[in-house]
Amino acid sequence: MTPQDLVFVGDDSFRKIKIAEDQVEYETLPAVMSRDSGAVTVRYKLSPDELDKLNNGFDLFLTVLTMGKQLQPIMPFVDDVKHPTTARDMCEDWRQFVS
Repeated sequence: MTPQDLVFVGDDSFRKIKIAEDQVEYETLPAVMSRDSGAVTVRYKLSPDELDKLNNGFDLFLTVLTMGKQLQPIMPFVDDVKHPTTARDMCEDWRQFVS
């Protein structure tokens, strides 16, 4: 799984950021941040081996390092990189996904 750049073409309501850019102990993570909600979205490309495992019934796990702080809500999803409407909608109106 490799972090990928993410750009919402023609949409200036998001700005590109780099998470942990100056923290040598971590890999820099490219992301976009919604100017309205502050929601942050990152994108990953899965390797052929990872895709094969998922297709054969393996589960996807997510570990969030909270550093002892409260865990914030997360929303994993799959979307089309060429037209990431789900990502854009989630960033702009995340309140609709919270019960």
